[in-house]
Amino acid sequence: MSVRPSLPVAEPARHPFIMSTGGCEPLIAAIARAAGVSLRCHYRVRDTGSILAMVAEGLGLSIVAELSLPARHTGVHAIPPSPASSGSSSWPYRGPAPHGHRLRRPGHRPPSGVPVNRIPRHAGHQEPAGVFRRWLCGPPHGSGRAVVPSVDAMILTKTAALALALTTVAPVHDELKTQLDALVDAKAMTAALALVREDGRDRSMAAGVRDLRSKAPADPHGHFRVGSVTKTFVATVLLQLADEGKLSLDDQVSKHLPGALPEGSTVTVRQALNHTSGIFDYAGAGIPGWSVRDYRPRETLYDQTPQELLAVGLSKPAYFKPGGGWRYSNTNYVIAAMLIEKLTGNPYAKEIENRILRPLGLRHTLLPGHRKDLPRPHARGYAPYQGRMVDATRMNPSLEYGAGEIISTTADLATFLDALLGGKLTSGQALKQMRTLEDAGRGMGYGLGLQAFPLPCGGKVYGHSGGTFGYPTYALRSDSGRTLVLSGNPYSGEVPADALPKVLATAFC
Repeated sequence: MSVRPSLPVAEPARHPFIMSTGGCEPLIAAIARAAGVSLRCHYRVRDTGSILAMVAEGLGLSIVAELSLPARHTGVHAIPPSPASSGSSSWPYRGPAPHGHRLRRPGHRPPSGVPVNRIPRHAGHQEPAGVFRRWLCGPPHGSGRAVVPSVDAMILTKTAALALALTTVAPVHDELKTQLDALVDAKAMTAALALVREDGRDRSMAAGVRDLRSKAPADPHGHFRVGSVTKTFVATVLLQLADEGKLSLDDQVSKHLPGALPEGSTVTVRQALNHTSGIFDYAGAGIPGWSVRDYRPRETLYDQTPQELLAVGLSKPAYFKPGGGWRYSNTNYVIAAMLIEKLTGNPYAKEIENRILRPLGLRHTLLPGHRKDLPRPHARGYAPYQGRMVDATRMNPSLEYGAGEIISTTADLATFLDALLGGKLTSGQALKQMRTLEDAGRGMGYGLGLQAFPLPCGGKVYGHSGGTFGYPTYALRSDSGRTLVLSGNPYSGEVPADALPKVLATAFC
């Protein structure tokens, strides 16, 4: 554990408070490890309070020691670092230490006549910019006087710091990683990636290998096909266009796409987005290479057009009359993407880029069009074909168009979902419409491009799932602000029926 002469330039601590040292450090270290907190020390102070300092820094605090006195007087403050120039090695900020404001080392005796609970300052001294404290035992009792907690108060403070560590940094990482490892060990997955985000803090993890030949470990920041999570992007743009007055959700599709649907069709924009249109799913038409559940190495490389996908969906009888039920259909989001192009005069991919990807800085998300490969790094996807598992990584995304074309990463999907459900991409009324659910069975609901998944502990999370050859995906967020993004690469083993509920319980309950 090293003593640093000065603090690095960093963002200000978000939870400033006074802490004290003494006792129970092995327990603190053990709990910190269990919580996944990264331990690192800035200053070593008497009574090994540096352990507590390290726990706090793992929570995003910058810890410096201001006093080093006998045990009952020792205090540690959380102070935001200052980017000033470097200076005295005993001053906890960059820049020279003011007169009489030195960091006392163990064994150092204060000058004669100076109380041990008083920080000496020269007349007219001002606290450095950015220094602020929340006093455990009330405000200072006078100019320059520091309130020093008692032994009982120090124990209480340390307990409070532990509680903060355990509640702010949820110990889900290890358990979730164990679950992903179990799927890989059972050969249910060759690789699995996950990210949990809360309060701007990411916990990324990966299990398995990128491919079965090299056995290189999977990269938690790798790219993957998100499948039907694309639908949430498409719906978001259509809701933005509704906010702009370019269409109404209750407009009939034929108003904006004349001739696209059979004559007399009453299907509305809303019914297309929430899957109550009754239009047949082109991916379920049984055409070789057109279903994400039936991999064909040759056919999945063919170029398709949106008009061809729509024609296949319309070639089969509707499931029911518009508004007469709920049935998931990829054809609905072929229509939705075509609506975007008609209303804007641009490819729907360009509208998603301009309205979502660029404003949010999603540099690892793309709509590949007819390009068959994924950017590196990525794990390879596998699919069953003629009784064996084959590499299904390459495919022509034009088969999915607005229903499932996008490639992304866990971090980018988390950023998108946080922005959307945080109200940053649409009006509040539009978001409310997106979250208005139709019964999708098995306790699930479907809104306008948003799915709602029930949690084992009660309540629900919003987002979308996706599934294309070799790449199932879940991107979900709770109303409390915790986000989970999960992507896997299925293999020959059986995925347990309770795998998803267990993951949801770990991440959100």
